[in-house]
Amino acid sequence: SAIDPEAKIVAVQRGKPDGDKPGAIRILIDRDGIVLTSRDDGVTWQASKAPKAITSSSETWAADFAVDPANEDHLVVAARTTKPVWNSKDENGGVFESWDGGKNWTDLTPGLALGKKDTSAERKAKVGWNRARFVEIDTSSGLIIYGADQRGILVRPYLNPKSGDKVEQERIWTDVTPSEPAGASIAAHVHTITADRTDSRLFVQLSARAGQNRCYDITGRMLRRWYDSIHPKKDAKPEKDAKPAAWTNLPSPGADVSLSSVAADLQLPGRLVGSDSEGAHGILVFEIPGSKPEEPSKEPKKDEAKKDEEGKGAAVAPMLQPPEGM
Repeated sequence: SAIDPEAKIVAVQRGKPDGDKPGAIRILIDRDGIVLTSRDDGVTWQASKAPKAITSSSETWAADFAVDPANEDHLVVAARTTKPVWNSKDENGGVFESWDGGKNWTDLTPGLALGKKDTSAERKAKVGWNRARFVEIDTSSGLIIYGADQRGILVRPYLNPKSGDKVEQERIWTDVTPSEPAGASIAAHVHTITADRTDSRLFVQLSARAGQNRCYDITGRMLRRWYDSIHPKKDAKPEKDAKPAAWTNLPSPGADVSLSSVAADLQLPGRLVGSDSEGAHGILVFEIPGSKPEEPSKEPKKDEAKKDEEGKGAAVAPMLQPPEGM
């Protein structure tokens, strides 16, 4: 079917090249809830199916998606409600997981949304559960990370249906939201995974009232330790000298500075580059305490040095002159 002409692209991801083949480009369409994939740099596109919850409600739009770097058929889509004011009867939104490139979807919303048996405290804690801002697949910890305005940040292990693992406790969403500021919106986030996929890092800025912007950082290992401490496996042995998992409170770019976007500098690990929502502070650069990156080497790479050597003595083309009268 045709894509809604008023639909927007809300997320884009580029996969790693496979030999001479370019990395796949994937884009998420908000109103349709589909993931479009191109493996030839945008010449042709293939569309996934959309989660039923999105196609069955005009008030449920896709907000973000994640692709497993270890298995590109493993996708997760987060959907949000379009209602401007949240209310407890709003069932639009959710998180959906696919292990076949988007042909079939599993609804991960149970436990995330309000339930009939929820206590008053649980219902209060779930306010904003469907105001999705981001979702990530963290291969270092085996967790899906979900962020929603007001609700906060939650994690749960992903399960491949082919693995046969049906441990019920592995289906539980667990709240890992920083304690302050309460009921905040997620201004910006960035998630990075090490090349060997043994650890990761999640940076978020939470924004509440003026003067309550807070920046936090946590590793994938810490998130997994946090989850396992709440849902220990039956045969798990207590970790010796284990330290409690916690977020690291990072310096804020300013009490009144709310980030609109943030990205990790891939050439200098530990450095973040962002911009504020008002555009009044230009480009903001931040280095995580304790991980100040080394400056790039000034020595030319072998290939570059070879090209420079080959270029010596070559004729220099004359500069083009503008036509007369200009």
